[in-house]
Amino acid sequence: MAQAFEIRDRFYGKNFIKIAQVERNGANHVIKEYEMELKMSLAGVKEYTSGMKVLFLESYRLKQFFIKADNSELICANGCIDTIYILANNHGIKSPEAFGTLVCNHLLSEYDNMTMAQLTIEDFAWNKISYDGDMNCEEKTILHNHAFIHNSDCARTCTVTFHRKDDVPTVTSGIKNLRLMKTAQAQFIGFRRDGYTTLPDIFDKLLCTNVTCTWNLKKGSTYEDYNRIWNDVKNRIIKCWGGDPVEGVLSTCMQFTLQTIERNILESNPEIISIQMLMPNLLYADFDFSKFKTLEIKRGFRSIHIPSEKPLGAVYGELGRLETKQ
Repeated sequence: MAQAFEIRDRFYGKNFIKIAQVERNGANHVIKEYEMELKMSLAGVKEYTSGMKVLFLESYRLKQFFIKADNSELICANGCIDTIYILANNHGIKSPEAFGTLVCNHLLSEYDNMTMAQLTIEDFAWNKISYDGDMNCEEKTILHNHAFIHNSDCARTCTVTFHRKDDVPTVTSGIKNLRLMKTAQAQFIGFRRDGYTTLPDIFDKLLCTNVTCTWNLKKGSTYEDYNRIWNDVKNRIIKCWGGDPVEGVLSTCMQFTLQTIERNILESNPEIISIQMLMPNLLYADFDFSKFKTLEIKRGFRSIHIPSEKPLGAVYGELGRLETKQ
């Protein structure tokens, strides 16, 4: 007897779409570079079932036939890539979130058989080269008009998902590859112990992580909101991690630090509905000098550690707002 199947999920699109935008305001230039990933879903399934061998029962005998290939409803992904470049040229990329919304809205308006459009964007940021009192510059700090250096301290990300059945898209902003370290005010003590636990209490340790953070804003946000809040979230992650510039702030564990950062961000940005953070615990183990019995090992202000990223402790948390009843 022939087996029956159903198509439960599907999408298609294009990955690694590269785009760079240069804006020239006289001699002053600005460059933005992005990598994008486009996903689309269509109402029909003709393109998936065309050419399939189908079995059916006729007069108690099993017969087979092939469905004729039919791509008539399939939207060309290459054309959608060209659409992205044209929209960037005509409207500009004011923020990744605003541009993703523009593209998804355009695709759903243009193609009546498209049920979902999703654009994921990663910002490859360029900063202007600055000069500090050299190169015959009279000012203390001056920015070059048209020369840039790549900013590699972290990456800005966003994902815009628009379903035809919804009134507005879902917009998720984010930060990734924000690597942070502290060499004091970090400990790990008082944790649960059993027969399998050999780790001792650590009262003073190096704490390092590589932050991935995403958040969702309320409906009606503008590109100015997206840009302002992204910068604020990044700055608050960094400042909450370090604390006071002289005294610092104690981290009893990565979970506590993660929750402190998320709470600070939500309290300061009422537009954010919820925030998610992944903060792996990257290990910097103390080098063991005790095995060198015959050598003089100096002790003092310097310590030596071995960075090791595998295995690592994966710490995740999501913080959202409670809905208050009126």
